[in-house]
Amino acid sequence: MTLPSHRLLLLHSGALALTLALAAGSVHARPEDLVRINASGVYRVTDDTLVLLDNDTLAPLEALRLARGHRAYVEASSPPDAAGIRVADMIRIETLLRGPMTGIDPPSVLTQTLLVTGDTVFDGLPGLEALAIGDQVEVSGFPDLIAGTVVATRIARMDDPGQDWKLTGAITTATANSLTIGAQAVDISGVTAANCSGPLQPGHFVEIEAVPDPAFAAGATLQGVVSASCEDAAFDEFEPAEGDASIEGIISALADPMPDPLSFELAGVTINATPQTDFRGGTPDDLDEGVRIEAHGQFDANAGVLTATEIRFLQAQVRLIAPADAGAFTGDASVELLGLHFVAAPQVRDEDGLLPDGPLAEVQVELRAFIDANGMLFLTRLRERGTPDVADLRLQGPVTAIANPTLEVLGRTIDTSMAAFRDAAGKLLTREAFFAQLLPGTLVSAEEASIDGVTGALKPALVQLEDGVVPPVLETGIKAMGEGAFSAGTITALGDPAGVFRAGFE
Repeated sequence: MTLPSHRLLLLHSGALALTLALAAGSVHARPEDLVRINASGVYRVTDDTLVLLDNDTLAPLEALRLARGHRAYVEASSPPDAAGIRVADMIRIETLLRGPMTGIDPPSVLTQTLLVTGDTVFDGLPGLEALAIGDQVEVSGFPDLIAGTVVATRIARMDDPGQDWKLTGAITTATANSLTIGAQAVDISGVTAANCSGPLQPGHFVEIEAVPDPAFAAGATLQGVVSASCEDAAFDEFEPAEGDASIEGIISALADPMPDPLSFELAGVTINATPQTDFRGGTPDDLDEGVRIEAHGQFDANAGVLTATEIRFLQAQVRLIAPADAGAFTGDASVELLGLHFVAAPQVRDEDGLLPDGPLAEVQVELRAFIDANGMLFLTRLRERGTPDVADLRLQGPVTAIANPTLEVLGRTIDTSMAAFRDAAGKLLTREAFFAQLLPGTLVSAEEASIDGVTGALKPALVQLEDGVVPPVLETGIKAMGEGAFSAGTITALGDPAGVFRAGFE
């Protein structure tokens, strides 16, 4: 069936450009009834959709007044319509933290460090600068079980300052009457934890609720606990169904060296990749513990395994290899190299102890980072790579400008006049074929490069596409990512007739 030509272009920071064909009259939902979870699919909310916000039932369409950025879990059993939209049976919207700000630089709530980026949605706030120590907020996001931090996707003031505080995370220490989550001490005297197999112990992922304490300050023990329960870091008490699925989260375990075939843990679910798995916004080499991704594919509920057809990095992955000395390190956990400024993320892995002051002598270093919606580079890994070599530079990142034979990556000019070209599978390309596949945002890698002493451009020996080929126009409707059994991820549009068909945050 060929659909009418009314189409919307969907762009993703990982360089996915996908044309969506919408048949006139084929979408039975009113635009204001639509919900999108990342790039994983668009769902329709009806009067029969069960909508929960932290276990409280909401009127289905009342949920659509909520801002983007909430972490959510969506189940849909109906087949998609001609536009690839499913009716949502259930939407669970979650917050991880409710309580006072205990830090601003770095930001923290109930002593849980937050990673706040340009992708974090501030609901009713201009930004972090509007908050002060003691302000009561609610935070939605994803726990980084390795770093013990929270990747904040949404921050808002608490609507009701008298509402119970909430602390969710992995236990780091535990006794009969107390425990710690991260650095936050909690008095659980007289409280019996629910849904736990045996006594509370380190590693249990728990949800704590406590009555507000006006006298509470950073470093104090959290008192007044009214409930505690063990939860599943991925799905809480819901059992995901079998079939098409999309899961967003933080990689919690990845063997070193990387296993072949590729397999890793994502918030309690095993993700298996195959040679046919498509990577967006990064490469298999960019996978690491603490990296936030979205995996799409077929979920085996009995085995707890998702076989991925696509793995999407939520922020495009950046890699830089270049010589550096102490002068590149600013002393405040940031690095300036090749004209690019990198800020250390809370979960940064500094294997050779280079932060904050840098090496004693110049060495070749490798920096890995992600880029947020504001173009800020968050350093996630830093290590030495041997003797400095100005003729062996590497820069991987999204394309920001194209003018054959040059292109720009993160604003840095790449002169490809002497380069060979390869696609994402490593196959040689002609220059014409390479540039024909480029779009703003496409991830590329310039390798074995030197700096032109006259123009300052990088002159690589090899330029490689790191994103797969952009999918062709789909004439039979939307092949939605994770459109089947469930999606677990971030709400990127709610009730916004234009925004529901845009991928990523603005």
